[in-house]
Amino acid sequence: MSDPIELTSIELVEVPATARTTWVMAQLGDAGGDATTVEISGSASATTTSVCEEVATGALALAGRAINDEAAVPSMLGLTDADLGRDFVRATAVSTLRSAVSQLQAARTGQSLTEALGGVHQESVQLYGNINRSLLDDRSPAAHAAEASAAVERWGFEIIKCAPFDEVRTVSGDNRQNTDDILDAAKAGIERVAAVREAVGKQVRVLVDCHSRFDEASALSICEKLADLGVGWFEEPVDPATDAESLSRISSSVRLPVAGGEDLYGQEHFERLVTSGAAETVMPDIKHCGGVAEAVRIGRGVSEAGCTISLHSPSGPASLLASAHATAAIEGALALEHAVDEVDWRAEILTPTEQVRQGRLRIPEGSGLGATLDEDVIRRRGRRWKP
Repeated sequence: MSDPIELTSIELVEVPATARTTWVMAQLGDAGGDATTVEISGSASATTTSVCEEVATGALALAGRAINDEAAVPSMLGLTDADLGRDFVRATAVSTLRSAVSQLQAARTGQSLTEALGGVHQESVQLYGNINRSLLDDRSPAAHAAEASAAVERWGFEIIKCAPFDEVRTVSGDNRQNTDDILDAAKAGIERVAAVREAVGKQVRVLVDCHSRFDEASALSICEKLADLGVGWFEEPVDPATDAESLSRISSSVRLPVAGGEDLYGQEHFERLVTSGAAETVMPDIKHCGGVAEAVRIGRGVSEAGCTISLHSPSGPASLLASAHATAAIEGALALEHAVDEVDWRAEILTPTEQVRQGRLRIPEGSGLGATLDEDVIRRRGRRWKP
């Protein structure tokens, strides 16, 4: 076991990327003089502000205390997995702190994060290109087709993902739509998927994210249409956190593998998702699931149960790199998500710069995360502050 980590400092960093996305990161230091960067969120929202406050509060509460194991962080803060499973903001903050401890321990031992997580360092991991965040202004089928083609040609992706169902409203509360209305609204999304499929050809796998916009009946119908288009997976037609029973029934009835779990916290929740038959592929996000080490435990657990894992990561370079280390440490992990072409200066955020080639992310050599923030870029494009 590594020597205990004692957190001594925290600074927050934000870099606005688009009107929709701001990359927010925490830089935490320990008593040994090491520092590491953990991404908090990929969105500019009130939730991110709340998470920053919780991260700062948690870091202050842990300051000067010996942390032998990242898994001890919740109990040291007086929190249980049940508490965190019900509180997305706190779960994200605790995940941030747990990842920081893992990364600092890796740096302390001189290991790469992959090695510290029990894996063998790899030169690169496979990515899939999520084109959704590069399509803010034009959501037409033609724009989807053009962006998918560009991602394949420019970056060499063999897998593309889109989230096409803009017109389908959330099916809860006062905005609830009936099944017929949902299916009518989903026609535009099917047209977008068809355009992507035609543009990239049969050799490229196409994944579809539904953002939990359907009800059970409409999900069954939509999945048939997607299966006819040769789609590779059916991601979160309903919310696995609030409607796991419906997701189980959908999963057992459709021709496509169901994927999901991006907002869940803790290995136990993912095990339930798998044992209930609700998902064939689980998608933990290190920012929310409990951190990088918990993601690896989740991946190894679901693999033993005969399911697969593909880490959710539509965020910035720091999150992608840490997720790549976790992916590399999980034998048999599927391709890692990458929000492609969101901004053309994305790679500059880290030193060494992010390198995506032939649909793969290079993992830099070195201890810990293997990269640091480029301070010149942070000064030009963002800001840092002490909470």
